[in-house]
Amino acid sequence: MYLKSKPDSILLKYYGNTYICKAKLENNTKELIRGYELMSYLYSNETGLKYVDSILSITQQFPNKKFKARGL
Repeated sequence: MYLKSKPDSILLKYYGNTYICKAKLENNTKELIRGYELMSYLYSNETGLKYVDSILSITQQFPNKKFKARGL
């Protein structure tokens, strides 16, 4: 639903930031990666790349290749 409903981009960014904040508060790495992935779709510039870099830096500690694939 997050990306399917393409309403206001400002609202989507707000939801994305809220998603990331909640994941950080809950210390939920899997959801944090998902939040960064969602936010990277909203930006086509350097900001989007920063979210991808965040995914890659987080996944360095995980042997699961599925997590790393989200950042590629």
